[in-house]
Amino acid sequence: MFVMKTIRVAAAAVLFTVLASPVLAQEIVDAAPSNLYAVAAGDTATPALAQLNDSADSANAAQKVELYKQLMEINGQSRNIRNVIGNTKSTTLQIVIERSGQAALSATDGARYESIASTILGQTEATLINDIAVAQSASFSTDEIQQLIAANSSVAAAKYNAGKFTQSQSNTQQIQQYMVEAVIKIIKTFQESMAS
Repeated sequence: MFVMKTIRVAAAAVLFTVLASPVLAQEIVDAAPSNLYAVAAGDTATPALAQLNDSADSANAAQKVELYKQLMEINGQSRNIRNVIGNTKSTTLQIVIERSGQAALSATDGARYESIASTILGQTEATLINDIAVAQSASFSTDEIQQLIAANSSVAAAKYNAGKFTQSQSNTQQIQQYMVEAVIKIIKTFQESMAS
């Protein structure tokens, strides 16, 4: 009799376990959030929206930079930068000639210098114009930059802008920092190419 009771208790325990497992599983599933997919979709939608906004902001900023570069061409600032770059190239050539101890560079050395200086100063010019455009365009909307372009396109504005940047001390100091770096790079690269 004791064995029968033990078997019945064991059978009841097994039966209870078998029958209770789906109930417990159901309770676990029901305890999960019912908006699981909505939460997941929201989690991916927010970064996706932010990424779209970042892309739009980047495109707007790039457009403003390009417009500001146009403004710099019209108002003479780019021309002033090119003049400073040309003067830097001439001055650097004189420094290289003096350091070589010769009256002039040979045709081969002159061509080498021209190639090195043009490459470095071309990159410096592009970087300088871009850096100024990035810094300045951030203060204006696209419409404001277009208004400045229109305002600077008149004959009176052209006359005013023609001399505005040629003697500007602050602008010259800003450009001079770029030029010092370019001069050092030209001389170093030229000396390295002469040594090889």
